[in-house]
Amino acid sequence: MAFNFDDLKKKTEGLAQKGADWAQLGVNKATQVANIAKLKAANLGEEETIRKAYTELGKRYYMAYGAAPSVEFADVIQQIEEAKANILGNNAKIADLKAKEDMPSEDIVFEMNVDDLPTEPAAEPQKAKPEQPVPEAEEETVEELKFDD
Repeated sequence: MAFNFDDLKKKTEGLAQKGADWAQLGVNKATQVANIAKLKAANLGEEETIRKAYTELGKRYYMAYGAAPSVEFADVIQQIEEAKANILGNNAKIADLKAKEDMPSEDIVFEMNVDDLPTEPAAEPQKAKPEQPVPEAEEETVEELKFDD
């Protein structure tokens, strides 16, 4: 059987082409994934724009018709009014708390019974012992070993 260089060349060219095709497929897939990610990010931005527009629409409606809302919006307007009243009440409580001094109130009474006090004299605190220097270890010397040759 003879070795055929032309056959080998065709096989290597075929393998090279398959490798190039797979590489191109990978590039195409990466591009596709990147484009999808960009579009999803753009959608998130658009959803935020819609949310802000809804908020602005609600603010404008409340400013224009909050005093006399239509029936379909009355419950939402009522929630807003209740929340505003709660905020005003909380702000008043905050102001009261800030106005009070940090001193204890005069109506607080501290009671102490003398009979509850200990009758034994308190033990004297022990005096700390002065630190004694730690003796330094003597240097150990190693005798040189001599070998007989």
